[in-house]
Amino acid sequence: MHLGFTSVGEGNVAWIYRPDLGEATANVLAGDEHDNKAYELADENLTKQHFVEAVNEVTGKVLRNTQKC
Repeated sequence: MHLGFTSVGEGNVAWIYRPDLGEATANVLAGDEHDNKAYELADENLTKQHFVEAVNEVTGKVLRNTQKC
């Protein structure tokens, strides 16, 4: 399996699972206690290669970074 082209290139990005982001957003919008608060929703920024390695480790599958800059 290949992780194709993204705008990341060689840079870092805060990868986040969309359903997690959606759930967090819904919780903030539904509650009154979130006014004037800021939340960090992603962990450390990773290069695309580090992301690929993390996915491989967790899933046991072989995902390859095919984008060459």
